[in-house]
Amino acid sequence: MSSPIRRLAAGLAASGILMSPLSHAEAAECGRYLPTLADCQNPVTECALQAREKARTDPNATCNTLIQQAANSLPVRAPQRTVVVPPTRDVSNTLLTPDTATKLAYIQNEDPNTRTMSGLSGFYLGGVHKAQTYLPSTGLYASFLESQRQQQRAAWNANGNVIDSCNEYVYEKYYDYSVFEDAFVKLGSNYRAIFNTAYAPAVNGIIPASAIGTRGIINPVLRGRDGTPFTPNIPFQAGLPKNQFFTVPLPSGDKVPISAGDKDEVTLLPGLVTVKLKNLHRKGLSLTGVVFNDSTLQPIIDQGASYYNESWSWHKAMSETNAGLLDEQMYEMDRLQEDFTALLAQRESLAATLAAKLQPKPLPVYSTGGTGPGRFSEQYWRDPIWNPDPTSVLQAARWDLDVLSPISMPGLAPASMPVASTPSALPPTLPPLTPTVPIFDVPVVSLACSGNQIICLLYRLEALDGAIEAALLNAKARGCLTFQRGGSAAACDWSPKRFAQRVTSLYQVNREQKHARCMDYTDNDFAALKNKAMAAGSVSYPPTNYTLSPTALETYFTRRDLYLKALSTVAGGLLDPVTDKPRLKWESGDSYSMGNDTFGASAEYNVSLSVDNLSKSDACVMSPKVHGFFKASGSAFGHGVSLVQAEATVSDVRADIDLDVLDNTIHLVDEHKDLIAGTYNLVSGAKSASKTFVDVQTHFVIVVVPVTLGAKVAGTVGLNYALGASHKLTRPTPTSCVVSSIGVNGRVEPHASVDAELYAGVDLFIVEAGVKGKLQLVHAGIPLNAVAELSYGANNSQQLGLQLAGRADLKFTFLSGSIAGYAEVGVWPFEKNFEQTLISWDGLHYDLKLFDRDFSVPIADLQELL
Repeated sequence: MSSPIRRLAAGLAASGILMSPLSHAEAAECGRYLPTLADCQNPVTECALQAREKARTDPNATCNTLIQQAANSLPVRAPQRTVVVPPTRDVSNTLLTPDTATKLAYIQNEDPNTRTMSGLSGFYLGGVHKAQTYLPSTGLYASFLESQRQQQRAAWNANGNVIDSCNEYVYEKYYDYSVFEDAFVKLGSNYRAIFNTAYAPAVNGIIPASAIGTRGIINPVLRGRDGTPFTPNIPFQAGLPKNQFFTVPLPSGDKVPISAGDKDEVTLLPGLVTVKLKNLHRKGLSLTGVVFNDSTLQPIIDQGASYYNESWSWHKAMSETNAGLLDEQMYEMDRLQEDFTALLAQRESLAATLAAKLQPKPLPVYSTGGTGPGRFSEQYWRDPIWNPDPTSVLQAARWDLDVLSPISMPGLAPASMPVASTPSALPPTLPPLTPTVPIFDVPVVSLACSGNQIICLLYRLEALDGAIEAALLNAKARGCLTFQRGGSAAACDWSPKRFAQRVTSLYQVNREQKHARCMDYTDNDFAALKNKAMAAGSVSYPPTNYTLSPTALETYFTRRDLYLKALSTVAGGLLDPVTDKPRLKWESGDSYSMGNDTFGASAEYNVSLSVDNLSKSDACVMSPKVHGFFKASGSAFGHGVSLVQAEATVSDVRADIDLDVLDNTIHLVDEHKDLIAGTYNLVSGAKSASKTFVDVQTHFVIVVVPVTLGAKVAGTVGLNYALGASHKLTRPTPTSCVVSSIGVNGRVEPHASVDAELYAGVDLFIVEAGVKGKLQLVHAGIPLNAVAELSYGANNSQQLGLQLAGRADLKFTFLSGSIAGYAEVGVWPFEKNFEQTLISWDGLHYDLKLFDRDFSVPIADLQELL
């Protein structure tokens, strides 16, 4: 036995830990039962459970001996690295502050063979994410997938610039980037390895094709396989904020003054709305930005709001600047910023809800010259912040509260919500999470939210601003608001993770838009494009092979638009690019499921805008319809639960809107009505619920050390909606049929913001345990804006006309983040440290336009096309 081991054995013997294999207490409980290491790590039988439970209080317990021996017997060459130490709990469940920020620990990474991913088949990136999920593993499916990809790439390389599928079109159009992507597809969330791939050095004077950063420093222009430069080129930004803490919005141009007063009131003055709040505790409140109590913060934010100019050289320089830091230390600062960004997103959502109450005006339309901001601009719901409508304000102030149901205490289950019970085979050893009062669940807010909507929402805004300022002050204490000098490390300003996330999404939106257009125009059938002729009216294109290159295919897209317009000058945009037939339904839907044995999530959605029953002979039976559906589920340690299911279907005769939470047991929205002749503002509001959806416990082994882990799935789910409909009966001539002038319009946005967390309990006398990290399980919004109207007299015409406009977006972050378990065994200075990554996913980050259409067409022209 080596000298250190002798000292360790002597120290443990002195403390009474190394004694007989079976303690007297164990013998009394289960006779001469002798637990094994496996029994102590994962107890199944009653005697094993008793043996492990005794080890929590008895230093002489066999399990303590076995775990200490297992910790000591790890080979010298077992993987180790320096890790950040999280706060841990000792055997009495007392929270301990780490005695040092970092320690050398035995490590075990997440097993890639436990990962699963399915869905997203309608997206180019679905194939990319499937490869990133399975190729790092060693199973049969991984081997099959890799072989399939190699054969596909070999075929694509063999045919030169020719393209035979939409996937090949996107791959070769963005060829330089695609080669880089192929190089990191097996690296998962190893962000440092992705950085090293991008900045690989030249070998024998030749820079690897996948070294996109090294090549980019010399020449940032990226090209397709046929040599065509990307358009746009790398979208690097000038004037980036120093870090995410400098993105906090500051007050600007307020048109709704808010101040302290003797009572809560909304006052209407000529051309002005003012608000008084009797319990305003902050220095001020603004709809447009945060008013700080600490006056030193605003000049700091101003100074760093526009600070860095991004480039390939800048990323490399920042890596060198932070070379003295552990990557994990930078990732810890990333997590702080991710939480802060989530707070800012809550504020923006709350401001949008207030805006909808201040002025629920009709949807904007394009200007007559076609140069306006667009029918559905991103900033539409912020418009009322600048121009409140006094009448709408007065109405909202009088209405009963119908928004933002009460929020539960984190770690405590709402009385109305069932929570998965602790498995019977598992002793309830974990302490509950220390309950903290949510930022919205304070007495002032709770009282205000029993009154009118505007006052309630304003107090929630004040509470949220308080949380944002507290996060900024914490960031300041951690050095994130400091302006470094002399090239000193800037842990909050850059990390390999942020680099990887930046470059792995450089062309995400561009590629997905190109792929969607290709599928729309070809149905992925390229045979007809090898000798395609198009002639209609003044348009005449001879037989041409449009598959010779990505550029040639895009020429086809342009010519196809002109050809369809030539077929019908008024309805060309409504013609299907593949069939030439009128298309009166725009739809997008998909599903996705991802996860491993620790956490998982799945979701599905469908959004559509349509006009049904269009016929050649009868215009009286046409019916416009808007539909939106979103469902999300989550799981922790095998315990699954439906998080949210939202669905809205509105036609000219009926409106059905539902929002259900937690396996459809909680109904937040339940609107069902038949429509009769008249014009309606059907329903509007914003309903949400915050819940702890899952709270379960299980045994877990961190490298060799058993601990008890609790898993939580908690967050907010909801639905924002504002739907209107018109239904009028007209008889244009005495002999014509009665025609319904019908229409639906509005906005539906189901959303979910649900996170997963772990907390650790200490099972053994010799163990301290903790957990670090966080996982964004589902952060999603699927907004659908639509107008579908059938009426006489549109555009000063006596004809029956159809106006159809719709936009749907997909905005989500799905299964992104990492969680690691940490344990310490032994008595200092002979302790052993262990860390195991339980889940680490970079996840999906989409912000894509699913469809965006706008038409106004006489029905007679559509019937003629039929």
